[in-house]
Amino acid sequence: MIEISTKILTESDVDYLEFKFSDQDVIRVNINDAADSVSLKSVFNRVVKMSLTDDVTLKSLEIDESMDKRLLIEVFQEYIKDLNQEIVKIRAQIRASEDSDE
Repeated sequence: MIEISTKILTESDVDYLEFKFSDQDVIRVNINDAADSVSLKSVFNRVVKMSLTDDVTLKSLEIDESMDKRLLIEVFQEYIKDLNQEIVKIRAQIRASEDSDE
């Protein structure tokens, strides 16, 4: 089981959603910038690729003490929950596909 840490924080007046794959492998998505949705898509694609070979889960959203925007926190807590459900569905589809190929 691979567990990816998630965190929401504010740094220099910019809000980030952070995905920590390992101590040296962290992706921060600027959630104030719609153009940074590309980073969010790349995180999702990476997690899907990882789920081809392993069970993957996103850990519950850690809320940094710098983050004081309650609505943003709630939205991204729900987002992480929904993303985990999607990962489970995709993994089930992959397993079903593998079973039908045998």
